[in-house]
Amino acid sequence: MEKENELNAKNSQDTFLKGSAWMTIGSITSRILGALYIIPWYAWMGNYGNIANALTAKSYNIYSIFILISTAGIPGAIAKQVAKYNALNETIKYSELPNYTLRGFVGSSDVFCRAYPSH
Repeated sequence: MEKENELNAKNSQDTFLKGSAWMTIGSITSRILGALYIIPWYAWMGNYGNIANALTAKSYNIYSIFILISTAGIPGAIAKQVAKYNALNETIKYSELPNYTLRGFVGSSDVFCRAYPSH
C-alpha cells in the first residue's frame, strides 16, 4: 500500500512538472509571437501607429476580462459537471448545463457592457 502511494505521488508530481513545462513553453511562444506581430503592425499603420495602438489597448481591457474568466477555471468546472452527468447517465441535467452556462455569460456580458458604456 505504501509503495502504491509513492507511485501515485510520483505520477502526480510528473504530471504537474509536465503541465508546468507546457505552460512555460506556451507563455514564451506567446511573447515571441507578440514581439513578431508588433513590427509589421507599426509598418502597416504608418503615421497612425500610435493611434491604432491606443485603440487596440482600449479594446484589450475588455478582452482581458474574458481571458481572466476563461483562465479562472470555469471551462474546467463545466467539463467536470458534464463528465459527472455522463457518468451518472443523467442526460436531463446534462442538457440543461449549456443553458445555465449561456445565461451566465449573457448576464456577465450585460454587466460588462454597463460597466464600459460607449460614449
